Amino acid sequence: MQLRSVPSRAAAFVGGGFVPEPARGTAVDGMIAIADWYGTLANLAGVDPTDHSAAESGLPPIDSVDVWPLVIGENTTSPRTEILVTETCLIQGDLKLIRGSVRY
Repeated sequence: MQLRSVPSRAAAFVGGGFVPEPARGTAVDGMIAIADWYGTLANLAGVDPTDHSAAESGLPPIDSVDVWPLVIGENTTSPRTEILVTETCLIQGDLKLIRGSVRY
């Protein structure tokens, strides 16, 4: 088992007139999972992102959080604290846990 700091970054951008002027051209340093865009865009569109039929069937809620306040700079802390990358890799805060061997 390896436990190491996670200095990784991924490139993404948000554009358009909906982005407030002070947030344009800025960089965000926070944890955002690809699934978070669903909850974020649903909330921006005024749509409830909850899958009610799945909830009625006893399934867990969606794994998506609204990161818009982080993206536009209203908040400097991400609401997401961990990302399950695969069944053997978990990122939590600034640490990455990899179970098993890693092949590069």
